[in-house]
Amino acid sequence: MGCMELSENFNQCFSFIEGLSRNPTNQCCRKIANLNSFAKKYNGGARTICKCIQKYASFYAQRPFDAGRIQELPIKCKTKLSFPISQHMDCSSLGAGSSDNQLSKFVNNCCDI
Repeated sequence: MGCMELSENFNQCFSFIEGLSRNPTNQCCRKIANLNSFAKKYNGGARTICKCIQKYASFYAQRPFDAGRIQELPIKCKTKLSFPISQHMDCSSLGAGSSDNQLSKFVNNCCDI
């Protein structure tokens, strides 16, 4: 799964996290489950998702993320997040897993416009 695909999974939740909709859609919750699986399956998966979301959000988020909505997301989707969500997060604090060079190549392919 590439960074663009990971980010597009998360894209389904933007309207909720940006405060534009009252609840996350069923599709958003399914996509969060997909991202959770990726984060758990791959060493460095949470860091990769973190960097992908961060980069994708810098290009496509229409409004700032609502921290309260981020906290509500796992409750409303009846899951636990295996990765952090924020527009301004420190992804480097997460376990690397793969080399920084490999991760940079993966993330830099995310959001070419």
